[in-house]
Amino acid sequence: MLSTLKNLSLKIKLIFGFMLVGIITFILVDLIAVNTASDSLEKEAYAKLIAIRDNKKSSIEYYFNFIRDQIILQSKHPMVVDATKAFKQHFKSYREDKQVTDDQLKMMKAKIKSYYEDKFNVEFKNQNNGQSANIDQMLKGLDKDSIALQYAYISNNHFPLGEKDKLDAAKDETAYSQYHAKFHPVMRDFLNKNGYYDIFLLDIDSGDIVYSVFKELDYSTSLINGPYASTNFAEAFRKASKMTQADDYVLVDFKTYGPSYDAPASFIASPIFDGDKKIGVMIFQMPLDRITQVMSNRAGLGEKGESYLVGSDSLMRSDSFLDPKKHSVVNSFRYPEKNKLNSETVTQALNNKTGQQTIINYLNDPVFSAYTPITIAGQVTWALISEASIKEALYPVTELKNSMFKLALLILILISIAAYFLANSVVKPILAAVAVANHIANNDLDNKINITSKDETGQLLQSLDTMQNNLRTSIENEKQKLVEAARLKSGLDNVNTSVMIADNDRKIIYMNKSVENLLRTATPELRKVIPDFNVDKVMGTNIDQYHKNPANQAKLLESLNGSHKARINVGNSILDLTVSPVMNDEVGHIGSVVEWADSTDSVSAMNKLEELIQGVNEGVLNQRFDSSKMNDELIANIGNKINSMLDGFTSLMASLSENTRQVANAAEQSSLAIGQISDGSQQQANSIDQMANHISETQTAIADVSHSTGEASHEADQTVSIVSSGSEKMTEMIASINGIKQSSGDILKITEVIGNIANQTNMLSLNAAIEAARAGEQGKGFAVVADEVRKLAENVASSVLDISTLINETVEKIDSGVEISSSVKMDMDTMANHVQNVHGMLNRIAAAMEQQNSTIVNLGDNAESLRHIAENNATASEEMTSTIIDLSRIANDTNDVLEKYQF
Repeated sequence: MLSTLKNLSLKIKLIFGFMLVGIITFILVDLIAVNTASDSLEKEAYAKLIAIRDNKKSSIEYYFNFIRDQIILQSKHPMVVDATKAFKQHFKSYREDKQVTDDQLKMMKAKIKSYYEDKFNVEFKNQNNGQSANIDQMLKGLDKDSIALQYAYISNNHFPLGEKDKLDAAKDETAYSQYHAKFHPVMRDFLNKNGYYDIFLLDIDSGDIVYSVFKELDYSTSLINGPYASTNFAEAFRKASKMTQADDYVLVDFKTYGPSYDAPASFIASPIFDGDKKIGVMIFQMPLDRITQVMSNRAGLGEKGESYLVGSDSLMRSDSFLDPKKHSVVNSFRYPEKNKLNSETVTQALNNKTGQQTIINYLNDPVFSAYTPITIAGQVTWALISEASIKEALYPVTELKNSMFKLALLILILISIAAYFLANSVVKPILAAVAVANHIANNDLDNKINITSKDETGQLLQSLDTMQNNLRTSIENEKQKLVEAARLKSGLDNVNTSVMIADNDRKIIYMNKSVENLLRTATPELRKVIPDFNVDKVMGTNIDQYHKNPANQAKLLESLNGSHKARINVGNSILDLTVSPVMNDEVGHIGSVVEWADSTDSVSAMNKLEELIQGVNEGVLNQRFDSSKMNDELIANIGNKINSMLDGFTSLMASLSENTRQVANAAEQSSLAIGQISDGSQQQANSIDQMANHISETQTAIADVSHSTGEASHEADQTVSIVSSGSEKMTEMIASINGIKQSSGDILKITEVIGNIANQTNMLSLNAAIEAARAGEQGKGFAVVADEVRKLAENVASSVLDISTLINETVEKIDSGVEISSSVKMDMDTMANHVQNVHGMLNRIAAAMEQQNSTIVNLGDNAESLRHIAENNATASEEMTSTIIDLSRIANDTNDVLEKYQF
């Protein structure tokens, strides 16, 4: 085969050679392009997955940290503490308050059982593929208190399943229901705003769930010995009940939970303290929808990519996008033996490792997978996985391979055509070179050689041309060098840059006009150092005579490979030197070139600028930079811009100083206004004291009535005769007492309205405290005000309750008085003696009762509203006074800072 190749013509060899090289090159390029594209797309896919993974990790961690902070805050809130105390106290007394008998308990239990079977279990079967709940086990754990409360708030609750929270209170007038009506609307509103599944309050001693928003079947049961004592709900309670700090919390991971239809449930709990005493536990049942919302965002994952969470039990903590039926959170927990995820990336993440790799996912598809552990509220670890389909991510590579194959066919055809023309282009110059070589061999040196290419054939012709024109070319080259040298010297002579050249012996062989003028200008300063310096004698001298240590200078120039800069001070002048080596391709270093620059004015100007800036730092703003005599345009522009900046800054500082003085004056005026408001609050307080005196008078009058009634009763026992006129007065007294009873009823309505206002105020203060807590440091002041408003509302409610109690007792006594008076009226028909005494006593009774009625009406209309206004005004004036003092202090501090500036 080799002999055959040797016998082929050069043209054929070139054609086949070009085709072979082209094909091999294309194959290599194809492989490199495909591999490079594949690597690039893989890196891009991983970069996207890592970004998505980290973003979702931050979102999930932030959400759970927010929940942690919320339960800690809420468990310490005074309303939650009060609610826990109230529910604890009245939970155990509910049956007694409602007077529930054993027969009623049997009826209630039957109703509850019917509800469990007909309502709850039907929904349980719908959500669990027809599987029934263990109703008997659930009912077995209910004690008498649970039966009574579940009957009142679940089975006898007229709202449908899943909406039991809409009932504010059972209509049984018990203390528990009264407090439920007070606290439940606030707790329900908080749950709805934050999306929790349920909120619970538990008794620390008995483990009883004394309150629940949604009233599922765990309501009123005990997590110590009740039907759900073995759940993760009970685990959260047990851990929280052992905690010793109000800021402690515990989070338990998702597990199936019966009252929630065996859906997965997670709980976060924090202890409740009343002062130093631990009284209960607050628990949130975690929502799944917020987690799903974060993880379902698939931006950047393509059509078959997804992100999901996996717990330490290898079960889903978020719904799968690719397989929502099997690998949803609910189905994962209901059928754990079928739906566990044990991929390599999940295992790595649960082992607290972060990374990315190519794996086969749970659908047996190859994917790019980025994984990381995620710690939930600092206590529970999950695996966060972000995956993208390899086929989808590398689809452009497949398209590239198809395109490259088509391109290969086209290139093969083009290479064949190109090889033919290239072979011709190579062979023709070689034949021309052979002809020229023959002419040169015959001593013909005047041949005209046409060189049409720069390849080897062109180089061959070029060499032949050089051979016949060697002498002529040498002469022309020498002439050209002389012309170039003259051109360079002329250019250097006339440039503004000061240039000096020395040879290897450091002898000055050239200096242009610019350096000559510079040295001539600096001669007076140079002669202070070199007394016999003369510009006209510099040319031809050795630079060693201008240096104190010539050896160092010589060593520096010999080893110089690049530019060397130096600054010398000559008298009052400052000269900058730049020394560079002069190199020759053949012999190397042949000398040195020095560029001179007089920097005296520039350095002086920069020093002045530094002094100006230092003055600004020290508060001096009335100095300016004089650029009128500055030759350096750059420094002059910098100086002018600094001057402009100082002018603007001076104007700003003056304006700020004036504004500060105005703020201080306004603060002083506001302080005077607040003082007037405070005086008004004091006057209102005095009015309330007068109201207290009226109350005291009323109590005295009631005592007189009681005493007079006793005397009248004593005298009536002794009366033996009938007094017709006394009977008429007694009729009038009965009518008067009935009028008082009606007025007392009106007062009760007023107190009910005031009580409702107090409850609404308490709810508003709770919402305000929550919003203030969310605001962080900026909301602390508003949180204090909200807490004071809450205390005011609670005091008002307590006072209204006391007044209502007193009025109810008065009404009862009035009813009793009506009966006694009727009896007395019948007896007075037989009275004969002492009629005048009885008549006087009854008159005093009527007068005292009238005074009582007037005083109570006056108290109901004015007392509470005046106290509320006075306390609000006092609180507001104190807050505003504090704010004005802070504003005045800030204004004075700002003015002190501004006084140090001179402008």
